[in-house]
Amino acid sequence: MNINLKQAAGATAWAKSGTTTVEGFGATPGMPAMFKSNFDYQLVRGMLAGAYGEGGAFGELYSTARRIADRDLESWTVEWTGTAQRIEAIAYGCLSGGHVVSAREAFLRASLYWRTGLFYLESKDPRQLAMYHRHRSCFRQASALFDPPVEPVSIPYENGKTLPGYFMRASATGGPRPTVMIVGGGDSTCEELYDFGGGAAAVRRGYNAFLWEGPGQVGAFALDQA
Repeated sequence: MNINLKQAAGATAWAKSGTTTVEGFGATPGMPAMFKSNFDYQLVRGMLAGAYGEGGAFGELYSTARRIADRDLESWTVEWTGTAQRIEAIAYGCLSGGHVVSAREAFLRASLYWRTGLFYLESKDPRQLAMYHRHRSCFRQASALFDPPVEPVSIPYENGKTLPGYFMRASATGGPRPTVMIVGGGDSTCEELYDFGGGAAAVRRGYNAFLWEGPGQVGAFALDQA
């Protein structure tokens, strides 16, 4: 296997010393069986994003997974970080070259890999917040490259707080359309609802889509820390 040394060095900067293992859910029947732990489920989550919505590439997902030691949190975090950094750099390169579609697709993939990498981190780990912001930034870069663009929104909540969301239009022509309201589970971000939650599927079928997070979900919590 060829290893990009620059990529590996960048990812290592995100690593912590020592080994932390992930406990909890084991493997689930019907999964790829690349891992004997819940890592397998998170890998499949990325595969589903790639299957519908340009959210991930199977080759990138599998090559990253093959470098990860099962149940090893640091291995998981560092390897996904390396992949996310590499694809994000590709996205900016495409953007600077005027390749809008390629840039959009790469930003979406990088966003997915940042989210995948932060999934098992505890909130007290500073990498969780840093990786969330990279996840969000990449998605927002992609959002501006759609036609019509995906619109970031802030939903008024309470005590001056807001909740994050996005509005996806099926067409730039305007006019009333049915709108699908999409919210994920407690460990979801509104960004991943574009692919994993069905935002892309709704728009392709002529619906508008409103992606949002409730109080305490990943993005709402992270933005409240700022």
